[in-house]
Parts: sequence; C-alpha cells; structure tokens
Amino acid sequence: MRARRPEPRNLEEPLSPVKPRQPGSAAKGKRRRRGAAGGLKVGRLGDRPDGGLLTPAGETCKVTNCDGFRLAFINIATNVLDIAGVTVGDIGPIENGGYLTTPHTTAIDHHWVGNVRTESGNFAEVGSFKFSEHHFARFGAGHLYDPTTNQALADETEMKWCTYTIETDPTVQGRFQGLRLFRITSVDHPDVACADPRYLVEIGSSGGWPTNLLTSRDHLDLGTIALMNAGTSRI
Repeated sequence: MRARRPEPRNLEEPLSPVKPRQPGSAAKGKRRRRGAAGGLKVGRLGDRPDGGLLTPAGETCKVTNCDGFRLAFINIATNVLDIAGVTVGDIGPIENGGYLTTPHTTAIDHHWVGNVRTESGNFAEVGSFKFSEHHFARFGAGHLYDPTTNQALADETEMKWCTYTIETDPTVQGRFQGLRLFRITSVDHPDVACADPRYLVEIGSSGGWPTNLLTSRDHLDLGTIALMNAGTSRI
C-alpha cells in the first residue's frame, strides 16, 4: 500500500507550538459532528463511515496517512514533551517495488489486519502489510519509532519481511493468470508463514484495498486464486 502524504512543507522550519487551552474556553478548530445514528464523527482522519483511520471518507482504502501520523508524533514529542532531536525518517518511494512488513505487524487502525496472506495463513493470521513508501520518526542513530505500527526499532530493516519488484516477464505473468505480479528480491527476516517466498500476487481487493498472496510457487491456477480470495483484510 502506498503511503499518503499531506501537502509538502519545509521540515527544517520549527513546528508550530501547541497552545494550552485557557480554562473555560471553547475548543477551536473542527468540531465533532453527530452521524445519522447519533454517533460521534471526529476529525478528518476518523471521518470514515466505519470509523477507520487509514483514509478519509469517500476514498477507497489504498493508502495510510503515515506521514501525517509521523508529523503529529514529532509535534507532540518536540513541543509538548520537550524531547530534543526527534527527526523524520523515510523509506521510498520505491519505483515499481517495495517491501512487506514482518508478520504480526499491528496497524494504527485495528480494523485492518494486513493485506498479505499465504496459502497456509489468512490475512489476520499473517498480519503483514505491503508498502511502496513509508514515513516514521528518528531519535538519532540506532533508534526509530513508527507511529503507524507503534513500534520502536533499531533500523528500517527490522520492519521488513521481504522486498519485491514488479515482474515484467510476460511468460511468468501468464503462469499467474495475468494478475499483477511482483518478484521477491530479498528476504530480510525469514518466517514460517512462507518459508521460501518467490512471488507476490495481487489476487483481489477488500474494501478497496488490494489484497495479495505471498507464495513459493512458480504458477497459480484459477481454483487456487479463488480459494485464496476467501476472507478479508478488514475485521
């Protein structure tokens, strides 16, 4: 999934300070609105009919706002908690490729359990996300924090299960029924969920979010593809 970025800004400029509310003052900015059933709808990121955080209302769920989550975290760390040295970190964008997160990654929106499965494990059991670009925060050398997945890590490689690039060989594409196909180029952290991953196949979609099968096979028939389409990446 491709990360969704807000309008470009000069990250070398100081972040705007957070002003404390005065006692008895009314909150400014976007107000909470009640939905048709009386439930609260809060803010732009939470404005999906299902209450999810990954994309605003009216958009299909193909991206996360990881840059927005990252900048909000840096603002809080810098201007509220007075933590010095918190900066930005990025992976990509990677042209015609990307990486899969390690299995059992948990997204900021708990409704989305991952959009990668294997032949032995469904989306929830595998818990991996397909990224072509990602944004997080750094705390100097050897320390990073990813608000999108709530992980503190030593470096970017700890995020990665394996990396992929698009497969352009028409003969190979034909063996996967012409579906959008990616070839696995490296495995950073081997996992029993798919011991020898060779291809990543875009097999369908769930709520607008493309769903993918990671496989060690060198071909797929229509029956297997239909079987792997069972289930959802959303709970």
